[in-house]
Amino acid sequence: MKIDEFITSFNNHPVLFVGTGISLRYLENTFTWDGLLSYISNELKGNDEFYYDLKYKYQNNGEYDYPKIASELEAEFHVILQGDRNGKFKNINDIFYENIAKALVLH
Repeated sequence: MKIDEFITSFNNHPVLFVGTGISLRYLENTFTWDGLLSYISNELKGNDEFYYDLKYKYQNNGEYDYPKIASELEAEFHVILQGDRNGKFKNINDIFYENIAKALVLH
């Protein structure tokens, strides 16, 4: 079977993952894992110290466990959004609660 025959048999389009190297090279405002998580942490906390604490916590021999760092950032993000409904991330809370309300009506 040829590749074009294989692809045309799909009902949806396959997605080719090429990694961050392509986006970093050709697109503006893209991040490495480290850069993205650092940016998110800074948006949440207003400084880099929280992110440095997480990197320290999840490092082993100079390697960082970015998925674990991301999980902790996500947990902190939820705490901040729940604790300050109309704060810096009000628009995200608005979308969240709107989607939850729609989902509840459907069930």
